[in-house]
Amino acid sequence: MGGDAGQQEAAVLGHGLAGAPARYPWFDDWAAPEGDALHDLTSDVAARLDRDEEERGLRQRQRRARVETERELAIGVICANLAHLVLDASLPARRAVLLGKTPFPPKRYRSPASGRLRTALLDQMAGLGLLDLQTSRVWREASNFGPTAAFRDLCRARSVTLQDIGRLPKEETIVAKLRRDPKRPTPPKLLDYPETLETGEMRDLVARLNLQLAQADIRFIDDGEGPVNAYDRHMRRLFNGDPSNPLEGNGRLFGGFWQNLKSRRRGSIRVDGEELVVVDYSSMFARLAYARMGVQPPEGDLYAVPGLEGHREAVKKLVSAFLFDRSNRRPSWPDSPGMTPPAGISVAQARAAILAHHPMLKQCFGCCLGHSLMRQESDIIVTVLRRLMEENVVGLNLYDGVLAPASTADFVKQTMTQVSLEMTGMMIPATVKSTTPTPQANPAPR
Repeated sequence: MGGDAGQQEAAVLGHGLAGAPARYPWFDDWAAPEGDALHDLTSDVAARLDRDEEERGLRQRQRRARVETERELAIGVICANLAHLVLDASLPARRAVLLGKTPFPPKRYRSPASGRLRTALLDQMAGLGLLDLQTSRVWREASNFGPTAAFRDLCRARSVTLQDIGRLPKEETIVAKLRRDPKRPTPPKLLDYPETLETGEMRDLVARLNLQLAQADIRFIDDGEGPVNAYDRHMRRLFNGDPSNPLEGNGRLFGGFWQNLKSRRRGSIRVDGEELVVVDYSSMFARLAYARMGVQPPEGDLYAVPGLEGHREAVKKLVSAFLFDRSNRRPSWPDSPGMTPPAGISVAQARAAILAHHPMLKQCFGCCLGHSLMRQESDIIVTVLRRLMEENVVGLNLYDGVLAPASTADFVKQTMTQVSLEMTGMMIPATVKSTTPTPQANPAPR
């Protein structure tokens, strides 16, 4: 089902406009009843809406079958959104939603719970006291809604749980969006793309990965730092290529509660009761650039640059920025959370130090190669996950690495190095790391 990650992605996908309140996750167009308890609750709500229409004389004739089916699906989606807010304490208490006229996305992304039908149902459910709707009067700003005490009582009476929330079967999991210009902050636009053998295979693989995750015994042990929805496992591949080739860039898998967890909390995840380890590629982005040129990189950590010792994270972010840049005139260090540029060292000085250590990367900097490298990176990780799945190993995607049961660490590492060799022509080394934080030593007594 969709959760924190899913909702953050919804904002990324452009289901709202720039003025929407950032504090609320977006309405999830594809959440749906899955368990009997939520189906029963949805049927109850639908019956109340029907009685309300009859009592107020809102409908004079019977709906066509197609319209009735869409309405039933939309009611289910709204109820699933409300139930999620009731049951998942890790979420804010409300969701943002657009009620006015909005541009239609390409057909593949359209949910039954959208447009005028969604607006009408939200209004009617608010009138029945099932949800609290706060309608925005500001142009280009989203409205928001949340469950009422009456809806919470319904959830309790029906014993609805997070396991009762699923996804509509026609949700598009291969999603392309317009690459955003950082200098012009506008809502991302969803892009259509032609159906090919490749897109069909990608969609089928994501479906099989989602099925494996849904059926796996994945749990989160309470760590005292707040609730975590371990049923949030639904993945999608997001691309951001040029409009002429939307699937050329990125392609990473998004979704899954483990992706947004702070690394120190991942030690509380269990698969089949077993602790997990992180198996990730070493200096992957820089190694992909070397592989693209057909040049073997130097030994060791590629982000350990002489003259910039002690600033590995800053070097890593700057190399990545150079690979995404369209020119070699970067004026400042990238603005990245958690990264502190080395004091007294300019971008030009850092670039010179990096190229002194990696002269072959010069031809890759300033060429906007990064999106293509991200696509290659995502293809590698997805292939790794497929091979793990074929061996009944549960792998949780971490963009350039995998969370996996500790007992499978050697197999996962071997699989990752083999896949990198097959797909790039060079073996990218992988390392195994514990998810359990290293205890801090007690300070020496004074």
